Amino acid sequence: MLKRWLFGSPPADAGTSANLANEPRSSADYDRRDNGRGTPNGSAPDRSSGPSLTLTKSLGRRWGDQPLDRSDGPLRILTLGSCRVHNPIRDAAALAEAPVEAVYDELGLPYSYYFHTVRANLQFLSILTRDRTVQPAAWPWLFFEGRFAVPQIARSGGVRALIDSADAILVEVCAEEEIVSGDIALHGQEILRSFVAQGSTATQAWWAALSRGDDARPFFDAAAAEVRDQAPWATPASLAILADAQSYKPSESEIAEGLRELVAVAGKPVFVVTHADAMTTSGQPIARRRAFIETVVSACARAGVPVFQPGTLVEEFGQATVFEKDGADTAHYNAAFQVTVGRRMAAFVSQHLDLTHRRGVCDAGISTSNLMQPTTADVSRKPSNIASAVAHALAFVDLKALESDMVAILKNRIAELGPEGSGLGSYYANRIDIGQAFSASDRQLLHALASGFHDYSEIVEAGAGYGQLGLALAAGGRRVVCIEISTARFDCMVALKAGLQAKYPPIARNALLVRGSWPQILSNHDPSQSLLVAADFVFTAPPETETLAIKALKRHKGAIIDGVHFVHTRLQRADREAFYNTVQDAGLSRPVPINHTDTGGNTEFVFIRDL
Repeated sequence: MLKRWLFGSPPADAGTSANLANEPRSSADYDRRDNGRGTPNGSAPDRSSGPSLTLTKSLGRRWGDQPLDRSDGPLRILTLGSCRVHNPIRDAAALAEAPVEAVYDELGLPYSYYFHTVRANLQFLSILTRDRTVQPAAWPWLFFEGRFAVPQIARSGGVRALIDSADAILVEVCAEEEIVSGDIALHGQEILRSFVAQGSTATQAWWAALSRGDDARPFFDAAAAEVRDQAPWATPASLAILADAQSYKPSESEIAEGLRELVAVAGKPVFVVTHADAMTTSGQPIARRRAFIETVVSACARAGVPVFQPGTLVEEFGQATVFEKDGADTAHYNAAFQVTVGRRMAAFVSQHLDLTHRRGVCDAGISTSNLMQPTTADVSRKPSNIASAVAHALAFVDLKALESDMVAILKNRIAELGPEGSGLGSYYANRIDIGQAFSASDRQLLHALASGFHDYSEIVEAGAGYGQLGLALAAGGRRVVCIEISTARFDCMVALKAGLQAKYPPIARNALLVRGSWPQILSNHDPSQSLLVAADFVFTAPPETETLAIKALKRHKGAIIDGVHFVHTRLQRADREAFYNTVQDAGLSRPVPINHTDTGGNTEFVFIRDL
């Protein structure tokens, strides 16, 4: 199945989806990309609709030069994808103090070679490394200016050396559908530029059918007749390839298989970047994008490839800060914010590679933490660190006032959307109705965390619900990552944070909300110095899930879990003792009870140290 999908036709039983959601929608869209030398019509690049590239870096190296001396120096990253990976890394590399180098800059290729799927990125990398060739007739449908740039690059022996000089490859996977012809991954934007835009109504009809996932072949002969005399590159051989084009939506398992092969071709660590989870202008999630992000994250987990999710930056800094046009253009990062994105990507890679010991980094006095610092544009939103000066800040938060404000916000949400639509459900809606945002167990944990557990860089809350515990901790100065898998509850938590942060500014700085499941979501986060808090982390799961969860605890520095409700429910003392024995047998410290108040016997919080 692997070769059949990557370099063969889609399986015969594979279905197609209704829309090529992440491909451009009109023949004018190709003009939006800046290839560094002007748009296809030769005019100056239009930067009004896309991210402006104001920073450049000349490293004095191009393909074909002498082998590079890599005995020391910054983190070298090769980017494969769109402007959402190329531009941030390139802009971060342009800063003298940033210990990053953009290997793509050194290949001598235009930045218009954008690829959005695993198959397309694998094909491009395979061509560059000469692990695969693609017949010249396909080039007009693959790359901008591909008719001469690709063969030049592919023939250069220096390309492999440059790719080998990279410490890691950062690959963007952001499109759920793709266009294929036999064993070739075609590029939708290049088809628009080189074929659809050269014709008229017939080419538009063909493209519309292809975009819908319909059989476009009945429309092709008329479309080809419109283009044949307009485009010299539309030879019979090239048109024959395009005639067999079809849209295809790979499955999660196929994406995982493709990633494994990409790692094999690369011969070095590969990291995936998803699209950014964002909202529409009406404040609703982009549902198809969100669903595909989840698919990519799951595929990466299958393939063992770390995945960076830019949606965490949207939550941390706000959509208007992250994206162009005050957040309305969710396809392009704000040019002023790209450096921060690049730094975070580089820090993510560095944390996984443990490269901070390299001399080029240490000599400059820069470590991974420097990569994480916001730029001047967002310094006011810099996340705070845990320090002794604020160790007991939570003790001075007026929890009664905070709870009252939470209740008011949530009551309004319930009135507008109803108990289920609000994300609270009837149980929590009833509790809010009587003025209780915090349960007895919430208060117990708040007391414990206010009076101790300060030797951790942050608190990671698994199963954060609507965020009452995590947001209270953030209000008191603790850095908190709130993880919630339920879309409805996550949206409620986002609304609660938005309603509180004006009155409680530390919440905006300290609370990072992440939609996903623990521990899978940790592939986009380094939790090694964190304290895990799992106050109500119970769900229907097979026995082996408990074993996996215990193993995942080791990724944190410490953990507070509810012995009664952790993966499974254990109401009997004997069941909890057996669970604690299992934890200890797994090589962790034996859980120590930390109960300070009576919660009615429904919880038993225990602390697991030195994980």
